[in-house]
Amino acid sequence: MLKKKIERGIYERYMHEAQLAKKLIINPRMMVSHRKNPIEVTYEVLEVIGKGGYGEVKKVKHKELDVIRALKVIKKSRYKSPQELKMIKNEINIMKVVDHPNIVKLYEFFEDDENFYII
Repeated sequence: MLKKKIERGIYERYMHEAQLAKKLIINPRMMVSHRKNPIEVTYEVLEVIGKGGYGEVKKVKHKELDVIRALKVIKKSRYKSPQELKMIKNEINIMKVVDHPNIVKLYEFFEDDENFYII
């Protein structure tokens, strides 16, 4: 009986610590970088995959990591007001923290005077 009580106490303490640890876990997706340098410094454009009304999607290769990724280029000129631009930035901020297998993973975010670049 005493052994079960001790085991239960250890188990409860373990579960309590595990719950605390969950609150301290750093989600790597929250560490998405927002860069101002030209995208060409980090990525090599391989080909255009598709085009739409607000921009295009390109196949790119990370120069240092040698990995293939998709780059979505969104033209700022397609948005008429500062509120619309803010809405896009809010959506990007949401993408940074969402972690779900059915949602595209956001690795990096670049920005210049004309475009947003989503990797």
